[in-house]
Amino acid sequence: MKKEFMKRLKSGIFVGITIGYIIPVIISLCIGDGIYYPCAPELINTMGNEVNAVIFQIIISAVIGGFSSGASVVYENRKLSVAMQTAINFLVLYFVIIPISYLAHWMEHSIKGFLYYNLIFIVIYILIWIISYLITRAKIRKINKKL
Repeated sequence: MKKEFMKRLKSGIFVGITIGYIIPVIISLCIGDGIYYPCAPELINTMGNEVNAVIFQIIISAVIGGFSSGASVVYENRKLSVAMQTAINFLVLYFVIIPISYLAHWMEHSIKGFLYYNLIFIVIYILIWIISYLITRAKIRKINKKL
């Protein structure tokens, strides 16, 4: 399990970096003023300049991608119930993503911003979980049909 976690963590780093570049492009397109916004302006101020902020964002995107991918190994532990697997996966992701999001200024630094970001995180987590569950259920039905 540890070996698989490390394997997924390493591959997830590159996925995290890729997503970390795609999201700012999407945000920049949505703003629609023709300017590229590589990261939050508050992060640039905190880091001193845009280059430092982008480097920091690459590192944290790698960490999020690595842990997101690595944490998925919990779903292969057949000794745990699906509820326990989900709880462990959720907690790992929560305690990686929320502090990083705060440091990166992806959330407003207020109680309201913190609560709103948590709500968004939980909703996205639930949506991804439901989609994954439905895909897995369809695969199982297909296998059972062949049997």
